[in-house]
Amino acid sequence: MSYAIRNTLVLFAVLLLLLGGGWGWLNFQYGDTLSKLDAQLEIKEARVIHLETILADYDYMQDKLTTTLQRWKFYPKVLLQESSVHETYRYLESISSRRASFDYEFKLSSIEDKGDIVYANYQLKGIGRYSNIYRFIQYLENSKPLYKIESLELSRPSGSRSSQGDVDVTLKFKGMFASDDKTDLTREGNQFELASVNFSSGYDPFKPFILNILPPNTENLLEIERAKVIAIMKGVAYIQGRSGEMKTMRVGDRVYLGVLEKIDLRKREVIFFMNRGGIFEKKTLRLEN
Repeated sequence: MSYAIRNTLVLFAVLLLLLGGGWGWLNFQYGDTLSKLDAQLEIKEARVIHLETILADYDYMQDKLTTTLQRWKFYPKVLLQESSVHETYRYLESISSRRASFDYEFKLSSIEDKGDIVYANYQLKGIGRYSNIYRFIQYLENSKPLYKIESLELSRPSGSRSSQGDVDVTLKFKGMFASDDKTDLTREGNQFELASVNFSSGYDPFKPFILNILPPNTENLLEIERAKVIAIMKGVAYIQGRSGEMKTMRVGDRVYLGVLEKIDLRKREVIFFMNRGGIFEKKTLRLEN
């Protein structure tokens, strides 16, 4: 073995002894302290992870709060102040002015104080056109104030108003109001503002298929039962009404309870399609020689 290799091995052995001795001395002298420090370090690392989780949750909740406040600001429904409980009748009158009027009696049944929120129970009984009642309910449900319909009963009335297409209605609904000391639950502005509602034509289940009474001729249309064909040309018929007035009529023109369907020049006749309150028929007027 060369001298250089021997010296290297000796030096390496000395270093191992020094490292081992140093580690043993440190472990003997500071072993308990190092163990405590390691335990404290693990606790602090766990604490840091916990705080990071809390911070992430805080950021999430902050974003959610901002979104919720924004939605609340523009939410289509609002809580009115408790002092508005007795203004509901005036609000219903404003709904009626929107082509939603019918005869009704209205009363405040009871008030329930639930702390921050006050509930007012209302009852409405009346009679009117189904289309008007339908519009009334649509406004009540879709406008800003928080009114909830509890029950709705519709029925056909007895007597003469039944033949007119009217409907009996009993409506119970609940209004929600914020206590007067909870102004943070309400918003500024016109809280009784009516919604802009798109109404569908709606099928009237109470409208009879055949009417007992025919609607009046309010548009002063030609009544063909008392009419006479004076002349027929291609696509045009000249018809005299009951008062002697002359009407120039073409296919598609309206008459009372019907429409002109066909002008037959060869047969010298005019054919009308009639709807007599649910009874459909064709009526023919002929040009007399």
